[in-house]
Amino acid sequence: MAERKEKLLSVEQAVALIASGSSVALGGLGLYGAPMGVAREIVRQGKKELSLILSPGAGLQADLLIGAGCAREVLCSYIGFEDLGLAPAFRRAVESAKIEVFDADEAYVVFGLKAGAAGSPFFPLAEGMEGFDGARLNPKYFRVQDPRTGKSHLCVPAINPDVTVIHAGQCDPYGNVRHLGSRFTDCLMAKAARRRVIVSCDELISLEATQQEPQLTSVPGFIVDAVVHLPYGCHPTCSPSLYERDEEHLRAYLKQSATEEGFRRYLEEFVLRLNFPQYIERVGRGKISGLPAQGIDHGKSGSLHDS
Repeated sequence: MAERKEKLLSVEQAVALIASGSSVALGGLGLYGAPMGVAREIVRQGKKELSLILSPGAGLQADLLIGAGCAREVLCSYIGFEDLGLAPAFRRAVESAKIEVFDADEAYVVFGLKAGAAGSPFFPLAEGMEGFDGARLNPKYFRVQDPRTGKSHLCVPAINPDVTVIHAGQCDPYGNVRHLGSRFTDCLMAKAARRRVIVSCDELISLEATQQEPQLTSVPGFIVDAVVHLPYGCHPTCSPSLYERDEEHLRAYLKQSATEEGFRRYLEEFVLRLNFPQYIERVGRGKISGLPAQGIDHGKSGSLHDS
């Protein structure tokens, strides 16, 4: 039997696997579970011409890459900061036509990823899902005739990113992932990826822990290429069951990034000049650890709040 190989990499090594010009799926939903540590490193390494594939609700992870000039096109349903406001860098990029936006409704994203994860070329929608403007405005929808019934069905083409980047609460060194809260499209994105799956995690657990409770595994290790141990890797977004969003930091970002000059200052202060450990020290480890979330008691040794 082949020996298991650990997949642990530094964030710098993992991001080096992403080539400029790639299509990259970024996990997370809104201000929850965003792979922010990896996103900042993508900016630091100067990746360009990326095609971003986002969950139906994306936030800072997308706004940061778009504002930094890393993306040439975006497939999305919504990019914003939920109750805190709109995404300033995304809005400027759209208004100035610096990026191409494929305005995809939630069904397009979710069912497109489902098709990609299943290895199917497309996903046919139920008849009741056809009565919306997305099918008329998005040219990527198409129709297929059912050879059995003769009925015409609206279909979503498969979405297969070159690289998927997600963040989870826990992962073992071999890539077996545990989401400690909502998974939303993270698992579909991982299964649909053509080339690479990069997982950052707050807590690194043992293989024995995975084997003792295999039912908790949300993404199996055999499809994961890189595991990056990044405690507080979602900051300033929330990591479900571990820590809440840093609303003070998010509001400060929105205020500063209201102008292009302010956004550039934010990049210099929190991204370009700082590696991940320096970023955590800059925002304050004590401050982040003071944002505990209400959630499951995962009770593992070496957890964030034990360290």
